[in-house]
Amino acid sequence: PDVLAPLDRHCCALRAAMISVNVKWGKHKLENVEIDTSAPVELFKAQLYTLTAVPPERQKVMGLKGGTLKDDADWKALGVKQGQTLMLMGTADKLAEPPKEATVFAEDLPEKDLAAALTDNPGGLSNLGNTCYLNSSVQVLQAIPEVTTSLQKYVGTSTGGGGGSNAVLFSMRDLVGELKRSKATQEVHPYKFVGAFRTAFPMFAQQAEGGRGFMQQDAEECWSTLITMLSQNMKLPAAEEPSDISREQPSVLPRMQKLRSNLGDQLFGIEMKCKYKCLESDAEEVYTEREAVQKISCHINDKSAHLYTAIETSLTETIEKTSLSLGREAQYSKSCEIHRLPPYLAVHFIRFAWRKDTAKRAKILRHVSFPDVLDVRNLCTPELQASLAAHNTKLEEEADAKAEAAKAA
Repeated sequence: PDVLAPLDRHCCALRAAMISVNVKWGKHKLENVEIDTSAPVELFKAQLYTLTAVPPERQKVMGLKGGTLKDDADWKALGVKQGQTLMLMGTADKLAEPPKEATVFAEDLPEKDLAAALTDNPGGLSNLGNTCYLNSSVQVLQAIPEVTTSLQKYVGTSTGGGGGSNAVLFSMRDLVGELKRSKATQEVHPYKFVGAFRTAFPMFAQQAEGGRGFMQQDAEECWSTLITMLSQNMKLPAAEEPSDISREQPSVLPRMQKLRSNLGDQLFGIEMKCKYKCLESDAEEVYTEREAVQKISCHINDKSAHLYTAIETSLTETIEKTSLSLGREAQYSKSCEIHRLPPYLAVHFIRFAWRKDTAKRAKILRHVSFPDVLDVRNLCTPELQASLAAHNTKLEEEADAKAEAAKAA
């Protein structure tokens, strides 16, 4: 009891400091407005502002001793009593007009609209009957700025694939433009493009057994067909050519020396330096050949759990070819290094293998992981590694200079 007595006295003092009054404002009556007599008058006026929207500087509170309530007044001297009625005069601020369109919060959006609001990605392509192989190839190409720029400026050509390719490229140009204008949740229907593609390349228009729609096709074959078509019909303007850090390498293949001649080699052209050793004749000398390709093919096996190791493994293989020294087909070990890297490195994962027991192709369902940044310097020739090192040093120096300039600013 001795300990609780001071607390009881404190609670009684708080109750004595709080009183309730009524405030009449025009035709309105505010009941049971609390006043803390131990607090400044500004607190009471702020409370009236929240109830009436009359700013404190325009409030005239009457009904107390001394006339109009002043900001520096003492509540105890004013003699305010419980249940007393005060009068408020003053014009309220104009209330903000409600928005013409109701505010919609993210949590209230349908799932489809929320996805569109949170991303700048374009829409997707609808499947027009086993066209996923074609859709995926187009969507990869439309993500490459040099391809979309070249398509936008394409005006047709009489060389290469002729009218069929022209129709495909024109419809592809329109389709890529439609994709870029679309939103993430929109579905784009590539009717015109698919029709032109199947007309130009009838092998992709084959019907399924029994005439039940179109056959499923191989995405890599479709990709290669599109890249070949780009190579035959299109090239980049000189001002828009991609940066190629290995273009100045000496002694490259003639095809690689003419990179400006077609879009396919400009963007995807790879030069390999390959060593061949005959496994059936020690007398035959090891020799080197250059090869120009537009993709690296990787057979999926137990060593291809990661993109880098899959590429590394694919650069060494055993093949059969004609041996001049033996005068017949013989086995050779083939080991390659990359001599020229393109701006965009295309990698083809071969997921089908021949099963002798069933005499059929079987799909290999194995996950292959990949990094955000792929470093293939160790897979390149010493000459290209030197070029890459110089290029990386230059980039690092430029980055350091920008960082120093930012600090100085």
